[in-house]
Amino acid sequence: MAIRLPPCSANGIQRNSAVVRLSWSLSHTRSRLSVEILSHGIDSISPKLTQVLIHASVLPLGALLLAFSFATMAFATPDAAPFGGRKVLILMGAKMENSGTPEQLAAYEADYAKLDLNQDGFVNAAEFAKHGNELTRQAGHLVLDREVGGLVFKDEFLLDRVINAEAKEFFQRIDNDGNAQIHQHEFLAGSSLADPELAGRVFNGFDANGDLTLSVTEFLSVWSRWAREAPIEARLIAIEQTYTLPKEWQSDAFRKRIIEEEQSENLPASPKVKLVLELHNTSDEPIMISPGGGIDEPELTVQGPGLVAPDRLRSFSGTSSGSTPQPVIRPGKRFRIAIGSLNPGEFSLDNVYWTQAGEYTITASYPVWMNLAPHLPQLFKNQPVPKGLPIKFIVTSSACRVKVVAEP
Repeated sequence: MAIRLPPCSANGIQRNSAVVRLSWSLSHTRSRLSVEILSHGIDSISPKLTQVLIHASVLPLGALLLAFSFATMAFATPDAAPFGGRKVLILMGAKMENSGTPEQLAAYEADYAKLDLNQDGFVNAAEFAKHGNELTRQAGHLVLDREVGGLVFKDEFLLDRVINAEAKEFFQRIDNDGNAQIHQHEFLAGSSLADPELAGRVFNGFDANGDLTLSVTEFLSVWSRWAREAPIEARLIAIEQTYTLPKEWQSDAFRKRIIEEEQSENLPASPKVKLVLELHNTSDEPIMISPGGGIDEPELTVQGPGLVAPDRLRSFSGTSSGSTPQPVIRPGKRFRIAIGSLNPGEFSLDNVYWTQAGEYTITASYPVWMNLAPHLPQLFKNQPVPKGLPIKFIVTSSACRVKVVAEP
């Protein structure tokens, strides 16, 4: 969980947002570098794309500089899909996380076992740094999990392999002349999209560099991103739009206290808010809220004047909830989560405070899942049975605005 403080800019250059995050033993602000590595060595029709999230605290400076040099080779961000990436892929006949055959999954599991040298159930960043070439060759597209310090778990690995394998099959099917490129006329003829205008718009979405030709790298990169677009619309609603800033919170002494505090139990209560996060399932499949029962708390991003957060926390406090039925959002249905604090989590891992009057914007991020195994099926009936590999989506809401007024 993290509270992201607003990005700043200088001379027209946008800087990354700061992220206040607490590990189990130490809290600090961590910058992160997203890198795309392109490798074209295996064969003429399957150059591999590995997208790696590298933590600055994991790799040495030399490795970071090398990674940054690779990043300069990345394509420009392609146009957005006409009306949602997953919907487009479904219209093209894609099954995405449900596309893997038993034989494919068995082969991918064997590949993963070879990479997990110490057989501890995950591939860590050190193993990646040591065996990066093999991971690139095996996975094609791999994202180190941001929430657990750069660990790649088997489900995550299998999902990447399955999505990439289907994308390659589609590429080969559309590439009539077998030259490892899809020209616009080939896509219009072979994409399975009946509407020529729609097919043209989808082609433009895939065509990252606008040269009217799709390379395997372009195709796989966009396909992978669209396959992971959340089938959920999220809206953050401010039930109350105006809040009072206590007089004692307006002082430099209060700001200093928050920044320097090391024990979360010594922090004042986070600012109270009345917000509701509404999740609307726009897909034809059930969406699950939590992988293990209970309801996760949203992660808030707050922007505005005078925000401060502790930078030295070494402890946290809180209690966990017990098991509950797996919350499910049925197709077309909505699910609402009440938010009563700028620090909505059950554990006091992150705390952010507004210390100046003014207007603030708040967005919420939330994880949802497809194809989760039923939680405690012996106790809770009528839960969806998964059709394929589990896939996690991070949904980000629209922003809501609130006003903070100073107590006289």
